[in-house]
Amino acid sequence: MRAIPPILTGARPIAVAEFKEAVDAICRPRFPNPVSTRARNRPSPVAVSGGVDSMALAYLCNETLLQYRSFDGWRVADNPVDYFIAVTIDHGFRDNSAQEAARVSAQLRQYPTFRIAEPSRIQWRKLLRRPGRFPSANEAREMLRQLPNFETVAREQRFQIFARRMQIRSCVSMFLAHHEDDQYETVLMRLINYPSARGLMGIPPAGDMPHIDNIFGSHGSGFLDDQHSNNPMYRMTMLSNERNEMQDALKAQLAPNWEEIEQELRDGIDGDLDPLGVATLDFTPGRPLGTHSRHAPLEVAPCPVEDGGAMIYRPLLEFPKDRLVATCVHNQVTWFEDESNTDVTLTQRNAIRHLVQNYTLPVALQKPAMIALAKRCRRRHEVQQAEAQRLLQRTDLFDFLPNAGTIVVKLPELARPRPRRPSSLYAARELQGRLKHSRAVAGLLIQKLLRIASPVPVVTTLDNMQPFITRLFPSLAPSAPTESTVVQGFVLNNVHFTPLFQETEDGSTKELLWRLARAPHISPTRQRFPVLVSTTASAPTTEAASGSTSCTGSPTASWSAPSGRAT
Repeated sequence: MRAIPPILTGARPIAVAEFKEAVDAICRPRFPNPVSTRARNRPSPVAVSGGVDSMALAYLCNETLLQYRSFDGWRVADNPVDYFIAVTIDHGFRDNSAQEAARVSAQLRQYPTFRIAEPSRIQWRKLLRRPGRFPSANEAREMLRQLPNFETVAREQRFQIFARRMQIRSCVSMFLAHHEDDQYETVLMRLINYPSARGLMGIPPAGDMPHIDNIFGSHGSGFLDDQHSNNPMYRMTMLSNERNEMQDALKAQLAPNWEEIEQELRDGIDGDLDPLGVATLDFTPGRPLGTHSRHAPLEVAPCPVEDGGAMIYRPLLEFPKDRLVATCVHNQVTWFEDESNTDVTLTQRNAIRHLVQNYTLPVALQKPAMIALAKRCRRRHEVQQAEAQRLLQRTDLFDFLPNAGTIVVKLPELARPRPRRPSSLYAARELQGRLKHSRAVAGLLIQKLLRIASPVPVVTTLDNMQPFITRLFPSLAPSAPTESTVVQGFVLNNVHFTPLFQETEDGSTKELLWRLARAPHISPTRQRFPVLVSTTASAPTTEAASGSTSCTGSPTASWSAPSGRAT
C-alpha cells in the first residue's frame, strides 16, 4: 500500500452524476421489450486489481448505488443493482501478490454496497504442469517470464475466473476499469501488430465476455434455464399483481357498456358459434393421423435457441487516468502499485507505456490523434453494421431447421456502386472506396448468416472472406462482372453453400437461392492424429527423413502420422 501522494494536477475528480451518465450510456437493456416492468434486483461484479483505476471505479460504484438506491434504483442493463461483488485476481507472479490481493479485498469490504470481496488465484502450477510433475512456484514464475504472450495467457485466465464467479452468483453484467490511457496504448499496439480498421477501433465500451467459450451459462447462454426457473431474472411474463392491475383498469373502462358486451357474448360474435371450424374436422376412426384433413404429419419440434450470457462494461473509457487519480486523491482512496507494470521487458504494453511516458512521439501518434482515430473507426464499423442489419432484413429466410443446422436464403440483389461524378479526376479512387465499403457490408451479412448455421464458435474474418463475397454477390467483384460466371457451391467456416435454382411464380425466370448446411462431422476414428516419436543419439535416428535436427546426447521429438489411420 502506498500513501496518498501530494499530486499537483489540473484534473478534476469524477462526479457521481457524471459516472452514472457514463454507465447508463453503455449499459442498455439486452431485452428492451419485456412484458413485465418489474425486474428482480441482481448483483454486479467489479474487477478490482488494486490500481488507481480499479479503486476509483469501486469508489464510484459504491457512491452511485448509495445515492440512487433510495430513489428509483440504479438499473444496469436489464436489472436493478442489488449489491456489488469485488473480484480480485492474484496472478501469483510476484512473491507478495497474495498479501496485496488480501489487502485490496479487505479495503473493499469497508464499502457498504460491496458484500463479497474475496481474492482468486490463478493456478499456474496446475496449468503449467508436466506429465507426472508439478513445477514449483519459482519454476512456474520462470516459465511465465519465458512466455512471449504472457499478457494474453493471463487475460484468458482472468476471464475464466470472472465467468465462473459470475455464474455462481447469477450475475451477467461486470464492470472493468479500462480508461482512456488504456485505449491509447491498445490502439498503438494494434497499429504496430495488425493495423486494420477493425483493430484500430480499440477497446469496445461494452460486449460479450471473451475467452469463455467452454462455459455454458456464461457464453451466449443461460436465458432458457432462467426462464424455466420459478423466479426468473428476466421478466418476460406478467406478475399476478400486474395482471390484477390490468384487469381492474380494463373493467373500469368497460363498465359503462358492460351490458351490451355481455349480450354480444351470449348471442355469439357475428353469429359464428364455431369460429375455429372444429365441426368441419374429419376424425374418422382408423385413419392415420397424417391423413386427416386438418392435420399435418408429425414433425420434430425445433430446438430452442439460447441467449443471454455474461457481458462486460467499461464506463471509464472516456476518462483519462489523471481524472481517476484526482478522484482517489480527492476522496482519500488508497491504491496499490503493481511493480510488474513497470517491467518494460515483460509485456509489449509495458514497453509502449514506457515509450509514451518518457519520449515525445509525433503528433500523429499522440493520444488525441489516436483516440480520434479509434472513434472514427468505431463510427465506421457501426455504420457498416447498421447497413448489414438492413440487408439482413431484406434477406428471405426459408426452411430453417435448427436441429439439422440448415437454412435456405435468398440474398438481396446489390447494385454495383458508381462514383458520384464519373468525369471527376478522383472517380476511380472513389469507386474503389465505395466498392470496398459495399464488400465489407456484404461480408458482415455473410457473418450473420454463418452464425446461424456454423458449428464453429468463431466466425471467419472479413479478410479471409473476400473470394466468397464475390461468389455470393457477383456485382461486387473487384473487376467488372461477366455474364458467363458459373455459380458453384463452396465451404466456408464449416458450412456448405449449395446453390438452388427455383422458378418464379410466372415461370419466366429462375431465381437463385442458397442452402446453408453444416459440414459433416469427422469421426474421431477417421481423423489423423500425430504421434510423438522420441529418439536419442544412441538409438538409430531418422532426423534426416523427418526433417528434425538434434545435438549429440540430447533427445529430440518429431511428429509423424500413425500407420493405419486415414489420411
